[in-house]
Amino acid sequence: MSGQEQENKQSKAVRERTFKVRLSESEYQLLDSNNPYGSIAKLLRQAAVEKATKIHNSKAEDDQKIKATKVVESSYSKTERALILEISRIGNNVNQIAKAVNTDIAGTGAFDKVKLLHLLISIDQQLRELRPDDR
Repeated sequence: MSGQEQENKQSKAVRERTFKVRLSESEYQLLDSNNPYGSIAKLLRQAAVEKATKIHNSKAEDDQKIKATKVVESSYSKTERALILEISRIGNNVNQIAKAVNTDIAGTGAFDKVKLLHLLISIDQQLRELRPDDR
């Protein structure tokens, strides 16, 4: 681990406290559907910190005011995370195929080219399903 990675780990705040909130289904859906942060916990944390900072600063002297902190937004949307997961699964399949091919070659010395061709066609079809506009 590099010095900068260690420094980033040390400077990152450790969250040890929990706060439970009960929501109705409609409240939950409202928060989930309009959430730019990727998780409801991040959304609620950001909203609470912003409001608490605003209240504190309205009562504090100029030298005691605090700066609002921003939660880092999720770098991927739900759709992008689903796509990444699917690509990971395809990668896993490719690794399994490579292992099977290497095991087959090492075990018998022979190699079934037709079997490999079918597997590669299957992978190609899966990739085309993910990106139908690239045909």
